[in-house]
Amino acid sequence: MFSCHFISEMASLCKSLAALRTQLCLLVLISGEISASRNTTLQKSDMFCSNFWQHPRYIAAKKNTQVHFICHSRNSNDVQWYKMTGQDKTPRVIDVNGPRVYEERNVSFVMIIFSKIQPEDNGIYLCANKSLARDPGRIRTCGSELRVIGFSTIEQVQRRNSVKDVIIMIQSILLVIFVSVPMLLLLERVSIGRLLLKYH
Repeated sequence: MFSCHFISEMASLCKSLAALRTQLCLLVLISGEISASRNTTLQKSDMFCSNFWQHPRYIAAKKNTQVHFICHSRNSNDVQWYKMTGQDKTPRVIDVNGPRVYEERNVSFVMIIFSKIQPEDNGIYLCANKSLARDPGRIRTCGSELRVIGFSTIEQVQRRNSVKDVIIMIQSILLVIFVSVPMLLLLERVSIGRLLLKYH
């Protein structure tokens, strides 16, 4: 009777482990498909933006810090900076002669510089041909996103990271407990069974 009960418990434990393994395999497959689709999208974007190549693609920085975007082109004299926000249907020309926003030009690139970024600087910045300033709706190029983060937002991010670390630690401890406790119970039952067989 003891052996039958032991075998049934081992069978249920094996079923649970098999189900967990299946779920992990599904997660790996899904994440692989997502990363592959992202790589394909990035490759298409790079091909689409071959005439004007700008970097970095994304900047998140604190308020009042200095940031810049660089646009590479065969002829920098034809390059104009544009901006889009969530409210804009088409890009609009940026005034680069202000006290906070200005640009530096070279033969092969144009750099837009923000001396002290403010929340109103949030948006997507694009470099395109100057001739498109009359018809910005024709602009078809990839942009660089700027996100201004306030001090409170940074504190919230740090707080969330701390909470995530605590959750990961708790999950690790629970995983160790859930794995070790059944094994200890099984070992204890095996030792008890051996003692019973020894005395009988």
